[in-house]
Amino acid sequence: MPGSIVFLVYAAALLFAVWLDYCFPRVHWYWRVVAVGLAFTIGLTPPSPRFTGPEFDLAIGAAFTLLFVWGICEMFFRLFHIPHHSQQHVASRHA
Repeated sequence: MPGSIVFLVYAAALLFAVWLDYCFPRVHWYWRVVAVGLAFTIGLTPPSPRFTGPEFDLAIGAAFTLLFVWGICEMFFRLFHIPHHSQQHVASRHA
């Protein structure tokens, strides 16, 4: 499998996770913990022998990336004081 395909799939998973957190920020903290736990569960569970191959590895890697990045993304929004989409929309309505 070409490296560019792998890069594009992982980049799409990362960008989709950041977009989800940007547009839908109001999620309870425990859903984030569940997402990170599920990501590690998916990533560390050995695959069945019949599910081996590069396509399966790519799908598992993309699922891990999506869940893990979405789970920790809120921390970076708060750390760098990046406003969410809904906060900008509300601020522009009241200005």
